[in-house]
Amino acid sequence: MKRKPPRLLLDEHIWRGLVQIFFQEGYDVVHIVDLGGRGMSDIDVMALAAQENRVILTFNSRDYVPLAIDWFEQGKDHPGVLLSPELSRGELQRRVRLFLEQTAADDMRNQIRWLSDFKTR
Repeated sequence: MKRKPPRLLLDEHIWRGLVQIFFQEGYDVVHIVDLGGRGMSDIDVMALAAQENRVILTFNSRDYVPLAIDWFEQGKDHPGVLLSPELSRGELQRRVRLFLEQTAADDMRNQIRWLSDFKTR
């Protein structure tokens, strides 16, 4: 039985075109702006991601790594944080696809992962 892939919440600076691309492929991906979250604080984005059970995809490792660690230390669960360097749209799309194909939602719970671990050959 195939396990469910993570549901993604794209942070504000992530290319919004990924939403439509992955929707067409059957994945559940939303952008923070589409949820009315333009300018939302990182803490509020994290809370929304937890409420919606969505892994956050962000370029912002400086803020989200300590935030995820803080949540963990407080005993608060989060669906996970997926960090990415700034990539071309094509490379971002390829790596996110690999992540969705190779990762189960349960495997991301309370985890911090790097999108750079998912490279095309």
